Amino acid sequence: MDDSQEKAIIIQPVTGFLAALSIVVTGWWWTGGDVSVITLDFRVWSEPWRLVTSVLPHVDLLHLLLTFTGYCFSVEN
Repeated sequence: MDDSQEKAIIIQPVTGFLAALSIVVTGWWWTGGDVSVITLDFRVWSEPWRLVTSVLPHVDLLHLLLTFTGYCFSVEN
């Protein structure tokens, strides 16, 4: 990670926070943790946080890396 990417994460705290949270949730899921509480299903109508939290778990490493690459290119330098 070069200097401009580190600055982008510091300048964009919400993006950095979501990236870190995605890593934590994905690691928890990969190690056998239960993410059914945050995934999107029919309960979204009574539990609206599922609209936001369903983006946190990632299926595999490639999915996670492509998401973070998108984060890096979407942040203005």
